[in-house]
Amino acid sequence: MVKRKLDQKDRRVIYIGLTDTVCNFLQKRTETMKVAFCKSIQKFNTDDLILLNETLNNMEKLIGKMDE
Repeated sequence: MVKRKLDQKDRRVIYIGLTDTVCNFLQKRTETMKVAFCKSIQKFNTDDLILLNETLNNMEKLIGKMDE
């Protein structure tokens, strides 16, 4: 799932990356989750959508504070 690459200048440094297989899997999984999410929120009324929007905005603010 991951590939390792040694730094030619400093052999103590190891770069870790995802394989193409894992990248493809994650892309497909992301699309599946998007479709499921869209189907789920179709059941929401206007008030639910407003609440969801406010919640996501608040989460974004909180996550931003984690980086400070």
